[in-house]
Amino acid sequence: MNALVAKGRIAGVVVVTLVVPVVLVLVVVARLFAIGAEYQGDIEHLDPRVARLRGTLAVETQLIDAAARAKTSIGRLVYPAGDTADAIAATLQTDVRGIMSDAGLVVTDSQIEAVQREDAFEVIGLTVSVAGDINTLEAALEAIAAYAPRLLVTNIDVSLGRVSRRGNAPSDGPQPLAVKMSLLSLVAAE
Repeated sequence: MNALVAKGRIAGVVVVTLVVPVVLVLVVVARLFAIGAEYQGDIEHLDPRVARLRGTLAVETQLIDAAARAKTSIGRLVYPAGDTADAIAATLQTDVRGIMSDAGLVVTDSQIEAVQREDAFEVIGLTVSVAGDINTLEAALEAIAAYAPRLLVTNIDVSLGRVSRRGNAPSDGPQPLAVKMSLLSLVAAE
């Protein structure tokens, strides 16, 4: 009986010795498959990004040309960085007063507003009060539209100007107007 028990113990030790390495190998193989599946998921997640990068590389020269054209357009729309916003504002005020005067309007007041920073730009505001008629106002607005870098009219308040009352005879010329405009221009921030 001792021989049967001894043979059973030996058989148990042999089975355990063989089963433990097999179980360990199966655990390692299962773990390798799991890691492989994770990496495959990561690769599939990267595929759209790689495709976008390949597409960007395919049109790289077109993008560089478009960026150069945009930079040129920005140069026509905003003042370049370099001069201070206060110096540009003073020059802008002089230029706007000149535009209004050249158009035939009488400048009664102009005021530079506080410079504000928004995103990549400094915003220069200017308020101008002028007097004239509809024809001179139209000429001034056309000159403002042609001004470069771009000058934007953000608000315009037009009211009838004072009319002398010398009897009831209708006026032969255009109705005088009093106009108050808010303008702004942009300066590229450094």
